[in-house]
Amino acid sequence: MVILLSLPSRLPAQVFRFSIFDYAFHKNGVTDDKPNWIKLDRVLTMDTAKKSLLIQCEVDSCEISEYKLLKMTGNWSTVAGDSRSDYDGRDILGHVCKVEITVFHDHTKKHIATLIISSPDGLYVYRLRRLGG
Repeated sequence: MVILLSLPSRLPAQVFRFSIFDYAFHKNGVTDDKPNWIKLDRVLTMDTAKKSLLIQCEVDSCEISEYKLLKMTGNWSTVAGDSRSDYDGRDILGHVCKVEITVFHDHTKKHIATLIISSPDGLYVYRLRRLGG
């Protein structure tokens, strides 16, 4: 799964879904040592064919966020075996953003990945787990 999250164009179309369980927002991209985590119940869908990220609720009353991944700007692994991929992207309104996806090597824990979206209004940080987990 870690390799597939880098969304290379030569892979067959695949869709991955994660549950977003925590969220923090940092205005103007300034991060805190202890962010104010807010419980969240959203679904993140990653579509390799569309090169997109879609954040949505399981119910109709939720705002939907969509991001297009335009270009990979970095992809590497840490000594611990975690994998990180960085992208240039655009949100649904056409605003430029940076997208960072880190997938942790240890999938036995609740928190298996982190999604960070840096947009003009601030930094969005999402904690991910397996859908249904």
